[in-house]
Amino acid sequence: MRRRTTHATLLMIATLIALAGLTSHLRARTALAPDNVDVSAADRLKSLSWLEGAWRGKVGDANYEAVYSSTGGGSIVSASKQSQGDRTQMFDFETFQVKGDDVFMTPYPGGNKSVSFKLVDHDPKKRSAKFSNPDHDFPKALHYELKGDDRLVISLFSDGDTAAMTFELRRKKK
Repeated sequence: MRRRTTHATLLMIATLIALAGLTSHLRARTALAPDNVDVSAADRLKSLSWLEGAWRGKVGDANYEAVYSSTGGGSIVSASKQSQGDRTQMFDFETFQVKGDDVFMTPYPGGNKSVSFKLVDHDPKKRSAKFSNPDHDFPKALHYELKGDDRLVISLFSDGDTAAMTFELRRKKK
């Protein structure tokens, strides 16, 4: 009888130690990890729905327009152009898609495919997303952030934390 009690007690102690270690590990992981660590790539893409809509702004003296689709079909597609007077100076397409366990943004400047940028920092509550490709010449990162309900700020970064180029856009009124 004593042997069974000792064995049961040791088993219970081992279980409690294992659970305590697991709880401690999970608590540490939660404290260090972003809120979306266990969110699927498809759900991370869907949470970028705040990009949807038509946006306008100025880049110097030029007009800048961008339109972002819904997340329906598992992707976001955007088209943008920069124009001055009667002349289009630049146009670009972008796709936001799930590839494996990650979300990627791929630009098509002038209609030509470029390199993809991986979603590396994402806060659905702040409506903020950063895509990065450190091997690309410029930009190395793009940061999208919705400020309020009608102001979209897109910043392009080379090396460092200072934006090399920023687009401040307002939601186009219907």
